[in-house]
Amino acid sequence: MNKYIPLLFFAAFLYSCSSGPKTETTSKNDATSYTDGNLQLTNTSSTSVEGIRIKNFTADTAVNKKEEGISVQFNVELDKKLIDQLHTDGFDALILDISCKGNEGKSFSYLETYLPKLSGMIVYPDKHVVFSNESKRSLKIEIPFRKLELQPGVKPVDISLLVYPISFDKDSSRIETKHINRIATKALVTQNYTASIQAPVLQLNTITISSIKINTSKKAAGSYDFALGGTGFPDPYWQLWCGEELLYYSPFEKNTLTTKEPATSRSFYTCKKDMLSLRFLDYDKGPFNTDDLIEQTEGTIQELSKMKKVNGQSISYSVEVKPAE
Repeated sequence: MNKYIPLLFFAAFLYSCSSGPKTETTSKNDATSYTDGNLQLTNTSSTSVEGIRIKNFTADTAVNKKEEGISVQFNVELDKKLIDQLHTDGFDALILDISCKGNEGKSFSYLETYLPKLSGMIVYPDKHVVFSNESKRSLKIEIPFRKLELQPGVKPVDISLLVYPISFDKDSSRIETKHINRIATKALVTQNYTASIQAPVLQLNTITISSIKINTSKKAAGSYDFALGGTGFPDPYWQLWCGEELLYYSPFEKNTLTTKEPATSRSFYTCKKDMLSLRFLDYDKGPFNTDDLIEQTEGTIQELSKMKKVNGQSISYSVEVKPAE
């Protein structure tokens, strides 16, 4: 079930792209600079094809109030003739990625972070970064500083926009969503930029949650699960999120109101202002079930480290934040 998706790097079935539209290339000698938001971008190179236009590409580091990083915004215009050409070449749609890399640290890819292989690579066929019809769309994508793992200070970074042809499984049982089975190795469209950012101080942490106890004064214990021959008690576990990324999920303990074993997250980086979310859920196994949210809390790593013992409306637990070694 997708509620138990670990955070793994994106690994698609890669195939060569044979699309036919004429490609136009801008070399590094044609680089231009401009400033919008609070970040100056220099366009170092680009390639494009007839039928798709990327406009008003801008970046800002002061937009996202819950997660420190770079917010890139741009407009996409896609013509029907390009979609028709994709179909001729054996593809169904286009998918867009944003990547970022400094001279140190780690590289970031939106798709590798938020569309891992174990999620089944399930997407809506014509929403957000996926395009399967003629479209005009405005997009905003976040590049968290914590994912770049840069040393603090003024740092150069390379930011790229890439558009790839994709194809879907022919699965008649899926109505609203599609499973990606093929992504071209070569991008149809690329836009490459350089910029200089002020990288913040990062903190490497782990979080341990223990002594979870579910309060039954507002919800009867047996109402969490319908169980044939069982107790019907909840199967509690917890998740740790930052922004749109699931950083960790704990094992669940079956049919209990109290957990016996503490669980410690893997180590993760945060910036000072990054908002983390702790979500406590009842695990429901089955093709038609969804996990029930018991309670959740949000806070920065500094705020979570001060909590120690939490007595919520539906649940109580202990929190321990430690610097990772």
